Amino acid sequence: MKRKPLDRRFKNAKKPWSPEEVDYLRGHYGIVAIEGMSTHLDRSPISIELAIYRYLGGSRKLGRCSPNMMGAHLFWTEQRTLDALKEVVKELKILPTSDDLYNSLKKGRFEWPSACYIYRYFKTFPNAWAIAGAGKARIDKANAKWTEEEDEYLLDQAGNIKLEKIANRLGRSYGSVRGRLRWHDHLKARHNQGYLSAAELAKYFGCSYHRVRKLLLDGLIKGYKSKVRNEWQVDLADIDDEAKARLSRAKITHKQSPVDVGDYSLRYGLCRRKIDGRTQRVPVLA
Repeated sequence: MKRKPLDRRFKNAKKPWSPEEVDYLRGHYGIVAIEGMSTHLDRSPISIELAIYRYLGGSRKLGRCSPNMMGAHLFWTEQRTLDALKEVVKELKILPTSDDLYNSLKKGRFEWPSACYIYRYFKTFPNAWAIAGAGKARIDKANAKWTEEEDEYLLDQAGNIKLEKIANRLGRSYGSVRGRLRWHDHLKARHNQGYLSAAELAKYFGCSYHRVRKLLLDGLIKGYKSKVRNEWQVDLADIDDEAKARLSRAKITHKQSPVDVGDYSLRYGLCRRKIDGRTQRVPVLA
């Protein structure tokens, strides 16, 4: 599919979005019409819609949401939106988890708030239903976007408690929680409890893995072998000065050659001299 060219009539068409522009979009989304935001930011309406999808988590179709004004006052305020959602919770048996499902049910129901206001005030549909009083069993998070609070809780607890408990706490499936760790490269979160594996400890001190493993097996470094992860778990606080010295010492080699001091003559006690027209190595004269 061929990409559409930029609309160069707008001054900021090629510029990346600045934090100030994103803040303006977040503060006026659902209040000012898409054309009004386009004029203020000097960007095309298509650019505004894409930014809504990228930065605010809404659908591109939500960019055409009508202005949320009645005279000089907001109509769909947070409290009015919440009151309307409470009625929706009472009426519907199955609560929608996305704007597509919600909009298909909303047709002709002007007493229901537009999806853009739900995103504006409550970030996600499951979060909105929970605040509106829906029971946990009625809220399905299968297709809902992850919030910053959920990500923070996942990273904080991963490695401390089982993923099944985290999934139960967040109201998500075990597969969803596990996939979230893989998708965002959060596997390092399992070390949040402060333990390092033998490989990470070797990297930390710049030595070989086998040296760390031998010190662990000999009991010179405190640690335990996790049967669940099949790796060593070591607390840096348990490593004393003697163990640090062993881990940090230079690598032992089996080379028999003299130490390189930067001078050939001093290293080998030899020098090159021309004897009978041939260059030969001879002992350095005292």
